[in-house]
Amino acid sequence: MKKPFIYSLIILVFGLALGAAATPKYGVMTFYNILGTVTGIKDHPSAGRQLVFYRDVNTDGTVSDYNIATIEADGSFKVSASANLNILPLKVGSVTYHVAVVKDAAGYGAGPVDFKLSGLGFEAGKTMTIALGAGVVLGGSELIEPAPAIQLWFNNRLYQPKLVTADTPFIVTEQPKLKVNVTIQDRYALPGDLGAYSIVVDSGTSGSRTLDLKAATTSKVLAAETTPEKLKSMSLEYAITEALAGGKHNFLVTARSAGTLGTASVASQTATVEVITGPVRLIGTPITFPSPFSIDKDKTVTIQYTLSKNAAIEIILSDISGRRIKTFVCDPGTEGGSAGLNKVSWNGKTDLGPFAGNGIYVGLIVAKDEGRKLGSVKVSLLD
Repeated sequence: MKKPFIYSLIILVFGLALGAAATPKYGVMTFYNILGTVTGIKDHPSAGRQLVFYRDVNTDGTVSDYNIATIEADGSFKVSASANLNILPLKVGSVTYHVAVVKDAAGYGAGPVDFKLSGLGFEAGKTMTIALGAGVVLGGSELIEPAPAIQLWFNNRLYQPKLVTADTPFIVTEQPKLKVNVTIQDRYALPGDLGAYSIVVDSGTSGSRTLDLKAATTSKVLAAETTPEKLKSMSLEYAITEALAGGKHNFLVTARSAGTLGTASVASQTATVEVITGPVRLIGTPITFPSPFSIDKDKTVTIQYTLSKNAAIEIILSDISGRRIKTFVCDPGTEGGSAGLNKVSWNGKTDLGPFAGNGIYVGLIVAKDEGRKLGSVKVSLLD
């Protein structure tokens, strides 16, 4: 029955020893934790909420210089009092400090609780309850939330702006399937409302149109062990039904942060793509890499080429005598038969099973349905 008292005494002695050895620069010590609990209410649980330790309040009622922590699943919290140089040096007994839960979008928060430091290295027993109008609003350098990150796929091909040039356009089909993935940094969140996201085709032109996003084509990823409000990732999908005309088109994707910790930020990404009409053809010159290719060292060689549109493609590898050793068949819309960049790998095995020997092989790229040669590549095999 005396164990709790003994444990408390050990903690007290340990804290006093640390306080005595503290670095004077910081007033008390180089680390100082505030411990406590926050009780949630119906529809507004405390778990996963953001809590701050701070000293001063701005004239507009916000707080700028603070240390932040996340409330645990059981409602407990531990926030550092000494992690922010703008708050240091900490003062024992003479300065009033505060702990509060950041208000959410609906205006619910908790605290603040006011206290003075004892110098033990920790302050325990701070308790709060979530309530409407309670808590604090973050301001200053934290007033503007970071913008989300956006990635955009066309028919399962990731759009990478740095790789798109006049000489290497990003080619898509007339009716591409779009997928957008939006993510945000830890601590911040994304809105669950689809109105916070948009995809506009040919923005800034007379043919500009905004795609109608549906809940059925979206998926959400929540942060682990947190409340539903803590949305970390949003995935949007859309299949273009009205065929795009030949030529260049732009897709403007926008998304914003949730604004739960400050002012929401808006991110945008523009993808410039090209639709090529007419019979299928190669864009640019096909290449292989590595060259020469070693079965033992490299394991596979890649045949890379760009198609103007989806098509059934055959790649026929032959030796210098014209004898066919390997045939690849690529269906329309799959790797090797898709509009845009294609990469087909070969492990060196022939259609009969054994590995091919050293030598130079010619690969014919053929439009299968038309029986028409589109181009050729050379594969040098050297072990």
